[in-house]
Amino acid sequence: WITEKGPYADLHLQLLLATARGISDESDKSTALRDISKELAKQGKVTEALETVLGISEEHYRNSALQEISTELAKQGKVTEADAVMLEALETARGISDEGRKSSVLRDISTELAKQGKVTEADAVMLEALETARGISHEYWKSSALQEISTELAKQGKVTEALETARGISHEYWKSSALRAIST
Repeated sequence: WITEKGPYADLHLQLLLATARGISDESDKSTALRDISKELAKQGKVTEALETVLGISEEHYRNSALQEISTELAKQGKVTEADAVMLEALETARGISDEGRKSSVLRDISTELAKQGKVTEADAVMLEALETARGISHEYWKSSALQEISTELAKQGKVTEALETARGISHEYWKSSALRAIST
């Protein structure tokens, strides 16, 4: 009902946001605010979406919301604003302490940049995601992160890079998964 029009629309939005902000668990609150901000962005309410992002304490949820807002701005032809929001998403991603989440978020940003036709920037961010994934100390989670990157590279038609990444996966399940993605 975020799309609601009429005299009560603003009041309902304020109640929705107040209720979400009142959630005591930070992860649950961040998830709710992320979803609200994404929907606001889809409805063209970018200012409200950006204001909502300010209440998201967990970086990976904040980043997801920023990416969605950037995408919506780009769809609206507001390239300068979209670039600024994507830059904020990238800075947020670089501040994530968990290497697995950081790698995943950087991969997502790279994918979005590629969709926006910013191939050079996308490649640089994907390389950063790859380097971050390679730095994960736990082999299972490192393999999982590398599989995600390999799969995304394959989707982008970068088969050589995808195969090279897959060959660096130590966990056989994740390596198999990556190879299946490359072969299809």
